[in-house]
Amino acid sequence: MARHGRIPANAPVRHPDPACPVWLPQTPTPLPPAPHRSGILINAYAFGGNNFTMVFGGER
Repeated sequence: MARHGRIPANAPVRHPDPACPVWLPQTPTPLPPAPHRSGILINAYAFGGNNFTMVFGGER
């Protein structure tokens, strides 16, 4: 994501909750420029307890 400047697609969600304001991209999407992004959080989990989180913050 950081290298290519794109937000990867999320796992498909058949029935997203309309009350949940979280945006889940369904296709790869270019990262918005820093002044226009409020924040992006990526969590990756794997077998054996391998966890990774990356946070991209926008300027306010």
